[in-house]
Amino acid sequence: MFKSGLSWSQRTHFLIIMMSYLTSGLVFPVFYLAPLLVYWRGQSCVLGDELTYGVLRGAYLVATILMFRYFFFGKKPLRQFKMLCSLFPVHAMAIVAALLHPPGRKPLYRANNLHPFAEAGSWWHLVPHLGFISLHLSLPVLALWEGWADPRLIFFNSIFSALIIWILGDLVLAVMARPKWQPAMNPRQIYG
Repeated sequence: MFKSGLSWSQRTHFLIIMMSYLTSGLVFPVFYLAPLLVYWRGQSCVLGDELTYGVLRGAYLVATILMFRYFFFGKKPLRQFKMLCSLFPVHAMAIVAALLHPPGRKPLYRANNLHPFAEAGSWWHLVPHLGFISLHLSLPVLALWEGWADPRLIFFNSIFSALIIWILGDLVLAVMARPKWQPAMNPRQIYG
């Protein structure tokens, strides 16, 4: 951001990327954990004020959708949003690595695509996603069964749980499914 020689548009582009990675790595996990804590503890800061909270969250969601439509116009903005939200473990680990790396030295280069045509299905990378999905599926039922939270609160938070499952599920399905390429776009034919 403060490097000399960057134009204003390059600085703005760098700032947007940096803020989106910070948001994905630090803020989105809090959004994923908040409904789980409500199910478990039965307490909420919006108890009795759900409509106001829903309106504010709805306005935030509309603003986010409009922002992504502007930034990724013609490039599947909803998919871009879902991938940014789903890649929170990658961005969180990159933030930690950047904070722990000594300043002034570049990290060693490591090729991360040594086997570009290897089969998909590395499920262990999906442990955080599968954990969140299973908790968002099971905790509402368990909280209702055990009486941990008010049913109205469980219903209200289950809407957010469904949205979180929908967002994280797209990446899980993309990793577990075998890619289907059009013949002209198949990387094996393009790159050998």
